[in-house]
Amino acid sequence: MTPETLQQIDTQLAAWKAGQPLSESARKQLHSKQDLLWSYNSNHLEGNTLSYGETELLLIHGEVTGNHSARDVDEMRAHHVAVTMIRHWAQEDREITEADIRNINQILLKEPFTKETATEEGIPASRLITPGVYKREPNHVKTASGELFRFAEPLEVPAKMEIFTQHLREPLPDNVFDIAARLAHLHHEFILIHPFDDGNGRTIRLLLNYVLVRDGLPAIVIKSADKAQYLQALRLADAKEYEALVDFLLNCMKYALDLGVKAINGESLEEPNDVEMKIALLKQRLVTGVSPEKRVQFFRNYIIPFWKQLIIKFSLFDDFFEKNTHDFRLNFSNDTCKYFKTTEELENFLISTENISDLLKNSYGIISTYSINFLRKYSKSRIITTTDFTFEPSYVVMDKHQLSYSSTLTQEEVEKLVSIKLKEVLMKIENYDR
Repeated sequence: MTPETLQQIDTQLAAWKAGQPLSESARKQLHSKQDLLWSYNSNHLEGNTLSYGETELLLIHGEVTGNHSARDVDEMRAHHVAVTMIRHWAQEDREITEADIRNINQILLKEPFTKETATEEGIPASRLITPGVYKREPNHVKTASGELFRFAEPLEVPAKMEIFTQHLREPLPDNVFDIAARLAHLHHEFILIHPFDDGNGRTIRLLLNYVLVRDGLPAIVIKSADKAQYLQALRLADAKEYEALVDFLLNCMKYALDLGVKAINGESLEEPNDVEMKIALLKQRLVTGVSPEKRVQFFRNYIIPFWKQLIIKFSLFDDFFEKNTHDFRLNFSNDTCKYFKTTEELENFLISTENISDLLKNSYGIISTYSINFLRKYSKSRIITTTDFTFEPSYVVMDKHQLSYSSTLTQEEVEKLVSIKLKEVLMKIENYDR
C-alpha cells in the first residue's frame, strides 16, 4: 500500500466522520447498497449460485428467479437476517458473547444438513452439520500441496473462542492502517480456530463488520471477484505474513468509505455494470423463466403436500355437511384444462404422463376447489373455498403470495397454511349461523 493511497483513505475517513450522523435518506441509500453487496459477495465466496441481480431481486423485492436450490435461496435470505441483526447489535453497542456468535452461525446455516468431506487419510466421508454448535470432530483441511493444515482441535475451541471474543470487544485504533491491521488479526485468529463445521467465513465477515459499524465506520465488502487475492492473503497470514491481508482489507475500507462519502454528498451509488446486470435480470425474468422440470418439482414438493393435508384437516367439518367435493383444475395456455378428483390422480398424472415437463411448460396455473354442499341446518346452502396457484415465468403466486419454484414445505408450514383455509371456512359457516 503506497503512502499516497493511505493518504486518500485517511482523507475519505475524515470526510466520513465529518458527515456523521447520516441523514435518513443517505442512511437508507447506503445501507441498501451495502447490505446487498454484503450478502451477495459473502455467500458467493462460499459457492452460492444467485447472481448479483438475483440477490437484489430477492432481498429488495422478495422475488426469486433462476434455477437455484432451495438452500441457496434460504441461505441468502438468512444472511440478510444476520446482517440486520449485526447492525442492530452494533448500533446499540452490544457486547457480543460466544452465545451471540453461535447464534449468528445458526441463523446463517438455518438447519442441520449433511456435508461431504474426507478423513485425514483422504477417504471420502460425510458429516452432519449442526448450525450454531462448535465442532465435535477435527475439521482440518488438505492444502493444494497435499499437506494437512490443522485448525484448533475441538477441545481447544471454547477457551480460544473466549479469548477471541475478548479481542472482538476491544475498540478499534484511530488511523486506517492500524484499523486494517486489527481486522486482519481478528479474521485470521477466527479462521485458525475454525470453531464451526461450516459457515466460518461468513461468520467472521459479519463479525468484522460488527466491529466497524460499532465504532462508527462503514461496513466493508470482500468481493467474490477478489476471491483468489483474498485466499492468497489468508494463506500468507498462515505463515505470519500479514502485509497482504492488511493491504487487502485497506482496499475494502477504501471502497466502503468511497460509497459512504458519496451517500453523504447525495450522489448515486450505482456502479457502471449495475444497469447491464438489471437488463440481464429482466430478460431472465420475462423471457427465460424456470425450466419445466422446476414446475414438476414444485408440484411434488409444495402443491401435493399442501393439498393432502388440506383434505385430511377438512374432514373436521364432516358433521356439518350432507355432501362435499374436492377437485383440482390444471389450466393450459390454449384455454383447455384437465380435472383431477384426488391428489392420487394428480400424482399419477405427474408420474405416468409422457413428456410431462413439456406439458407443464404450457400450463399457467392450477386451482383447488373445495365445495361444501347442503349444510345440514340450511339445506340449500353452499360454501366454496379455493386455492389458486398461478405460474409466472420465474415464480409462483399462491393466493397473492409469491413463492419460489424451489420452495418446499415443512410440516409446520403445511399446518400453518391449512389452518388459514380452515379459518376461512369456519368464518363462512359462522356467518350462515347468524
